Amino acid sequence: MQNNIVTVFNYKNYKLRTVRKDERQWFVLKDICNILGVVDSHQLSLRIDSCDKSYAHVKDCFGRFQNMMIVSEFGLFKILLRSSKPDAKNVMTWAMQRVFPKIGIQRDGISSMIELMCSCLLNRHRNAELHKTICNKIRTANIHAMLDKLSMML
Repeated sequence: MQNNIVTVFNYKNYKLRTVRKDERQWFVLKDICNILGVVDSHQLSLRIDSCDKSYAHVKDCFGRFQNMMIVSEFGLFKILLRSSKPDAKNVMTWAMQRVFPKIGIQRDGISSMIELMCSCLLNRHRNAELHKTICNKIRTANIHAMLDKLSMML
């Protein structure tokens, strides 16, 4: 059993654990579900691509190691962008401003990831003007406006 490096962040009254595994940062799916108020983390995991999820041994609140599902940065973005929960956009903003810089995810990397998502959505929706607007919002760091546009596409 390999124990992974875990960093804990607090969002309101909830904890978000990040895990360093295979030289990448991952997020504990159960924590994301708790923050968003999603009861069935297994059901949510079925909607995440296999390349964006994995398992890691993480300490639970009782200090025991549990094999927990974790999601990649891209998986976290997908969950938050697809969520109809009212707080999802605030969680995204908080993660981009507070969590990502502390775990070594740089702004350029975030922008590239979101632009990639925009390109994927563009192929699905064929709306070049909306794609251009979203990418411009990313560049100007207007995160809430960008999330509104992406949410309309999903």
